[in-house]
Amino acid sequence: MVSISDNPPFINDPHHPRRVWLLKKGLYGTKQGGHIWYKTFTKFLVEGVKLIPHDSDKCLFTLVDENGKIIAIASIYVDDAIIGGNDDVVKMIINKISSRFPIKDLGECKHILGMQVEQLSDGTLLTQAAYIDEIVTMVGLSNSSVCFIPMLSGDPSYTLS
Repeated sequence: MVSISDNPPFINDPHHPRRVWLLKKGLYGTKQGGHIWYKTFTKFLVEGVKLIPHDSDKCLFTLVDENGKIIAIASIYVDDAIIGGNDDVVKMIINKISSRFPIKDLGECKHILGMQVEQLSDGTLLTQAAYIDEIVTMVGLSNSSVCFIPMLSGDPSYTLS
């Protein structure tokens, strides 16, 4: 509900000068606007696009084929989305979303949530080099010399797989 201090000039009801109005839909910028958008969008993703939401992360959705194999992953953050899968599946998802909501396809992801994204032949590389450079500059260490940290090469406890 929205409480207003004075009725708009086109409403003249002397018996109810400070009436409370019930909104029939969410307004952008209101406290409940983001929640209403999330409910509307996720309902469409589940019912219209047939994506499966994850219980562990409310922003993560997957699309599976008839054999139960994951063929696409979508991550939705407010009004930004990253969709991963083969080109045909990604285009199909984008087409379904664009049939209901106005969207702008920015192409291959280069940055998301402060991370740089690079597509490699054998996977995807996520880095925060720009963020680290910003922190180093902010604390005044941009002219510092490099110091290597001794580690045992080949030790599996230091290797990311």
